[in-house]
Amino acid sequence: MTTHKIEFAMSFNPGELQYLPNLPTAQLTGEPKQFNDLDWFVKLVYNAPEDSLSVYCINKQVDDGIPILLWGDYVYCLTYGEDMKEAKINGNILNSVSSMAFFCTAPSISAHLNSENQLKLNLQVEFARFQSYRLDIPSEDPNTVHLKLDCGKDLYVSNMILSHHSPFFANMFKYTQFKEEEPRVFNIHRVKYTTVCMILHALYGLDIYPLRCTTPEQLHETLTTCDQWLCDSAVRAMESGILKADSGSLEHLLGMADKFRMFNLVEDIARNMTQSTFKNMASVFVQLSAMTTHKIEFAMSFNPGELQYLPNLPTAQLTGEPKQFNDLDWFVKLVYNAPEDSLSVYCINKQVDDGIPILLWGDYVYCLTYGEDMKEAKINGNILNSVSSMAFFCTAPSISAHLNSENQLKLNLQVEFARFQSYRLDIPSEDPNTVHLKLDCGKDLYVSNMILSHHSPFFANMFKYTQFKEEEPRVFNIHRVKYTTVCMILHALYGLDIYPLRCTTPEQLHETLTTCDQWLCDSAVRAMESGILKADSGSLEHLLGMADKFRMFNLVEDIARNMTQSTFKNMVVHPFSIETLRVLMRAMQGYL
Repeated sequence: MTTHKIEFAMSFNPGELQYLPNLPTAQLTGEPKQFNDLDWFVKLVYNAPEDSLSVYCINKQVDDGIPILLWGDYVYCLTYGEDMKEAKINGNILNSVSSMAFFCTAPSISAHLNSENQLKLNLQVEFARFQSYRLDIPSEDPNTVHLKLDCGKDLYVSNMILSHHSPFFANMFKYTQFKEEEPRVFNIHRVKYTTVCMILHALYGLDIYPLRCTTPEQLHETLTTCDQWLCDSAVRAMESGILKADSGSLEHLLGMADKFRMFNLVEDIARNMTQSTFKNMASVFVQLSAMTTHKIEFAMSFNPGELQYLPNLPTAQLTGEPKQFNDLDWFVKLVYNAPEDSLSVYCINKQVDDGIPILLWGDYVYCLTYGEDMKEAKINGNILNSVSSMAFFCTAPSISAHLNSENQLKLNLQVEFARFQSYRLDIPSEDPNTVHLKLDCGKDLYVSNMILSHHSPFFANMFKYTQFKEEEPRVFNIHRVKYTTVCMILHALYGLDIYPLRCTTPEQLHETLTTCDQWLCDSAVRAMESGILKADSGSLEHLLGMADKFRMFNLVEDIARNMTQSTFKNMVVHPFSIETLRVLMRAMQGYL
C-alpha cells in the first residue's frame, strides 16, 4: 500500500461564493495541489435555502469534463468554525471512484462565521492505493476496446473489466467478428455520455460516492442502462452510493429501488417511513396456484414380431391406443433396439409426435410393471420436473426374458400428472404477454414474454427496449438459429428440464448450448446437463470438451467417474479449464 497526504486550508466570506445561474446554490474553488499527475482542489457549494455547505475534494481534469476514473481509499479530516469549534470526520474509509473523491455537508454555515464574517476550513486527505484511468485517449493495451457513442464521444475501456461485470459486453466482444488488424470499435447507441461514464465509474471500482449531484431522473436512466447491459455490480454500486447519503428524504426512490432490486435501499427507506406514509401505500397481493393431479393407466400386450422396424435402422416401434387428458391425446410408444435387445418405453402425446411444438410441464409419478405372471420391475414414486416432448422413458433389461408362453410381453403403465400444463406455441395467442418469434426457416412461434424474460436477459432486454408503434404486432426476428434448436431451448425455459436427450446428437446439443450461451440462458444449459445426466453416462467421454466449454461441471464429474485408466493416459488436458482439471485430477488419484 502507498499513501499520500494533501492538506487544504481556506478562509472565505460567503459573499465571495459565486451563485450559479438560475440556481439557489453558490460555489467557491480553492487553489489546486498536484498528486498522481492530477490537480486537486477543494470546491465548496453553498445551498442558500437549506443554509448548508457541501465540501468536495475534486480534480481539475474531472471538473473540466475529461473522463478520468478515480479509485482509492480516502481518510479525511474536516475542521471548520470560529477558534476551532470543530466538527471532525476522521478515519472514515471510502472505496470511491466518484468523479468527486468524497463530500460531506456541514451544519448551518451561519453558526461558524468568525468576527470577520469568514469561515475557516481545513481539509486533510490521505490517498491509499490510488489509481487513475484516462478513458478519453487511445490505449496501447491490447485488452482495450473502443466504444463510440452517438454524441460523437469516444471511450477506450478495458475489455476484461467490462466482460467481467457485464454479460452483455462479454457476449458482444465474444461473438462480434473483426478482420485481422481491424480496430475493435463498438457503437453504443441511444445512451448518454454522462450515463456511460457513471456506469464505467462503478465497473472500474464498484462504488460511486456521492450521488447527491445526480438527479432521480439521471439515476433512473443510468440504472435502466445498467439493466440493459446486465451490470448488476454497477447497480449495487449505485445503491451503496445512495445509502451513504442521508436517507431521510428518499421515499420518492422506493419505486426505483424496487424496480432495480436494490433491496438494501428498500430496507433503509422503509426504516425511515412514517405511519401515515405506510397507510397511503397500495397493498400487494400474491396469488398462489393450487395443485391438481390426474392419473392415466395404459395396458398393452404385444408380440415383438408386430413391432414396425424403421427404415435402415435396427430399431422398431409400436404405439398403443391414445387416452385424452388436458386437451391432448396421450399414448405409450415402445421402441425396441435389436442389437442391444432392449426396450424403451415412452409416454408421449399425439400433437408432439406430429411435430407441433407443444411444451409440457408438470411433475410425474409413474409405475411401470412388465413381464410374465407379473415378474415385475417397478419404478414408483420417482418425481420428474419435465417438459420434454417425451414425458419420461426407462429401458427394460433384455426383452427376451419377459416373453410369456404366447411370445407376448405384458406391460402396464400408470402415470400421475401433478400441476400439468400444456402450451401450444405454433398458433397465435390472445394473451397480451405473448410475443411472436419469426425464424429464418419461415416458422412462427408465439411465446410467453414473462418466461423468456425471466430466464434470458437477452430476451428481457430485447422485449424491454424494442420500440413498436401503437397497435403494431410485437414480432421479433430470430436469425441464424434452427427451428429444432429454438424448440429445445424453449422446452428448457418453460420447465427447466429436458428429458430424455438420447434422441439428440452431440452436434445438435453443441449448437443448442452455443445458442444458450449467446442468449444468456444459463437455466437452459442446466436443463441440458440434467437431461444428459439422466441418460447412461458410460459412453459420454466424447462430451467432456463440450461439458467443460459450457461449464456443465456436474456432467464433467460424472464423466470423470466413469473414465478408465487408459483413457486418462491418452487424454490431452491443455484445452480444459481449471475447474475441469481439478475434477480430472481428483478422479486420476484413484489410479495412482
